[in-house]
Amino acid sequence: IDRDEEIAVYTAISPNGDNINDELLIVGLDKFPKNTLSIFNRWGVKIFEQDGYMQDEAKLFRGISDGRTTIQESDKLPVGTYYYVLEYENETGTQKSKAGYIYINR
Repeated sequence: IDRDEEIAVYTAISPNGDNINDELLIVGLDKFPKNTLSIFNRWGVKIFEQDGYMQDEAKLFRGISDGRTTIQESDKLPVGTYYYVLEYENETGTQKSKAGYIYINR
């Protein structure tokens, strides 16, 4: 878990259908509706982006790319390390950003 004073990013997911760690969770982000989460593969290609991550109606990252046309939406990303950039506005209106890694294991 990658933590700071406001949020905690779980740095591993195992989207294998057992309903345990099947999606990327960012604890505390629900308090900050103005946010954008971007996820990249090791070559820097954006594979996922969501505004308002962890908000009602938001699509959660489940190890499937929605950023490249070469990967079908139903195709699962391979096991490995991916990188995220999270930008959000905190309670005082300050723009903050956080970056780190996510490991996908199936």
